[in-house]
Amino acid sequence: DQESVLLVEVAMVPIRDELLKHLSSLTAADTMGPEKRTELQKKMVELTNHAIGDELVKRVFFTEFVIQ
Repeated sequence: DQESVLLVEVAMVPIRDELLKHLSSLTAADTMGPEKRTELQKKMVELTNHAIGDELVKRVFFTEFVIQ
């Protein structure tokens, strides 16, 4: 709904901060394989909802996945 979209948009800076802190702490081995990526998606949902302060996000999709 529109209210949920607004809450996510307002929390975008804290969401990005939480996700970047977590992602920057990972090694390449932490992201290899489908099981690890599924775990990562679950963690990203958890971190996003924590930043929002509500359980609005149910799933995160990867459109690209690049490891440097």
